Amino acid sequence: MQELLTKHIPTFKPDAQTPPAAAAGAHDAPAARAEAGESAKAGGEGKEGKAGKGERGPRKMPSTRNATIRWTREEHLSFLKGLERLGTGQWSSISKYYVPTRTPAQVASHHQKFAIRSNMPTAWRQKPSILDVTTEP
Repeated sequence: MQELLTKHIPTFKPDAQTPPAAAAGAHDAPAARAEAGESAKAGGEGKEGKAGKGERGPRKMPSTRNATIRWTREEHLSFLKGLERLGTGQWSSISKYYVPTRTPAQVASHHQKFAIRSNMPTAWRQKPSILDVTTEP
């Protein structure tokens, strides 16, 4: 019986011209249908049609996010000088005149973290941070 079943099942043998993805068993049928202009959905309704129950719209590209760049000691000290002279809330001016490498939103966020860290008891701090640097001697 086993012999009968294996006779009628075609086997895939990758050759030198087959790309590695296809040899690994990747299915490219949706891509082939898209190239041919056919829809992947039943009934011929593609992305142009209204999404039915349980169907989603076209897939969105993942958002790209820039890597976080840590504040340097010089930036933090310049931030503190600007904060002393201009006061809280003047993020645009601090960014423009004291820390031109940072946007006003980054300056505001840095201040928020700095204020939280400054009000935290020293014993709770688990490791040193740039936020521990102050202008006081």
